[in-house]
Amino acid sequence: MAAYRVPGSCLELRDLIDLDTDGHFLQQYYLLSSVLKQINDLRDEGSFCDVILKIRNREFRAHRLILSAYSDYFRSMFSSFWAESGQAVVHLQDDYVTPDSLEAVLKFMYTTEVDITGENLCSILLAADHLQVKTLTQKVDHYLSERFQNDPGGFGVDEYIEVLILSERFQLNASFDAEQHAALKFLELSRREDFYELLTVEALEAILALVNPLHPFSQQIMRNMRGSVWGSEWEPVSQTQVFQVLLKWIDYDRKQRVELAARLLRKINLDSVDPRDLRTAKKKLQVLLAMGGYSPNAHYYDPIQKDWFSLPKLLYPWKTCLTEVGDCRCNPSLLCVGDSIYIFGGETSSGLGVQENLRYNISTNSWDEIPRVGYHFRPACVPLGDCIYLISSHHSFKLHIPSLLWSEVSHQPHELKDAAVAAYRGRIYVIGGMEESRDSPVQDRVQVYDPETDTWSDQAPTRRKHSFAAALVINDQLYVAGGLTTNESDDDNGETVNSQVVEVYDEQMGDWTLVPQPNVAANNIGAFQIGQRLYFMLCRTCFDAGVDIPEDEAYSLDAWTDVKSFEFGASVVCCNLDVDVLM
Repeated sequence: MAAYRVPGSCLELRDLIDLDTDGHFLQQYYLLSSVLKQINDLRDEGSFCDVILKIRNREFRAHRLILSAYSDYFRSMFSSFWAESGQAVVHLQDDYVTPDSLEAVLKFMYTTEVDITGENLCSILLAADHLQVKTLTQKVDHYLSERFQNDPGGFGVDEYIEVLILSERFQLNASFDAEQHAALKFLELSRREDFYELLTVEALEAILALVNPLHPFSQQIMRNMRGSVWGSEWEPVSQTQVFQVLLKWIDYDRKQRVELAARLLRKINLDSVDPRDLRTAKKKLQVLLAMGGYSPNAHYYDPIQKDWFSLPKLLYPWKTCLTEVGDCRCNPSLLCVGDSIYIFGGETSSGLGVQENLRYNISTNSWDEIPRVGYHFRPACVPLGDCIYLISSHHSFKLHIPSLLWSEVSHQPHELKDAAVAAYRGRIYVIGGMEESRDSPVQDRVQVYDPETDTWSDQAPTRRKHSFAAALVINDQLYVAGGLTTNESDDDNGETVNSQVVEVYDEQMGDWTLVPQPNVAANNIGAFQIGQRLYFMLCRTCFDAGVDIPEDEAYSLDAWTDVKSFEFGASVVCCNLDVDVLM
């Protein structure tokens, strides 16, 4: 990596204080500078030093007062019951601090100066963070931001990757500058191996958003880049190229990263990706799977051909729970957690509830039965922590996934069925639904379960009434969408209609707001938009269609008309599945 240094060879005291033209601060600056110089001379001479810092056979004499003034780490060490508080020699055995980085930190403490090179930037930040020398971290952050502003083209490709990683790790203000400039050099960065090895999901997610042609930053670049300081260095990037880079990043550590695919794909406009690449990637990406109903095998939805296809090698063994010849299991609740799909409850075609619960292992294409916990017709299920919560109109249970043991939890006070359920910020939200009695009205209630206290509370009701809807969390925002609602013009009558309503919850205000649908017309296939992204709601499950909608045009849904044409009585779930081996 090429070395780089702050102009003037180092960060100095003048960078840490404001120098006023009236001379008052200049006088303070020179006085403080003189005092620091004398204290550093005392350190060099070993005079009045009262502690020796020893690290990997190197020793550094210092003054406890200076160390404590700059570092919360040393202040705590010297003023508490640490064993080192009274020792003349303190042994530092931390992996985050090296002899060279400690020397740089001490130089900063005694002189406010620090030499930064490409080789020592990481070690200095690690040491400053571990020793809690906040002023040093802030100055390095300020330096990086200034360098991005004044000399963005001066960074080498390897420097960009390192600065991206460091900025994310230490939450530097320079992270946004690093992400923007990494977006400009996206293709060049993606040709390096360490891009795939070291880049965090947070940094990659930010960059993918910035290179999306519908992002304001990308649009501004398209207008202005040719005349900017980057000039001919800028390489335009297509969504197909971005998609290929994402797949390569996932494949670099597939076991750990495959579950991040859905999160990252939200930042890409799949409508602009070459269909040939999408076909190649089918086995690597999340698919929409339908199970249950009258078919003995599962089906998956192909987003390229916009149709459902059978998976004859994915046969489910729940005929054992059925009592009549020709019967089937309808409307089970499906949930994907990790490498497994869980199937709870449902009903037979003759209207009987099903007790049998199953688990499908995606990697081995095998099934096993998990303990039963009573009859549940259409339970809502949601993962939270290491448990799955099963919420129906009369009972609520949680399944501890590692042990497969059930335990009963406090039940919702209003006993509503067919509600939308989601885990949000450590609690479970149960939204809408209806009572068990025939012709009961659709509800706008919002009930919240706290697993820490095993208690329920009522929250602000939704603006409209919801049943058979889906709740989803996107970018740490809770939404409810689709399903059934009452006719807005005749709400008192209780007649239900297909809902075109999407609402978002404002936790701070404790209120719900309707989400505009300017580009997606009313439809009966469950399509809706959040921001400029297209989603579908099927069987109380939402999936991202991978489509970014231009702001100034209506989006045609003609190609998606078969999205709801899966097996009657089936339920759907999103999961990472290699469909090729199951066909």
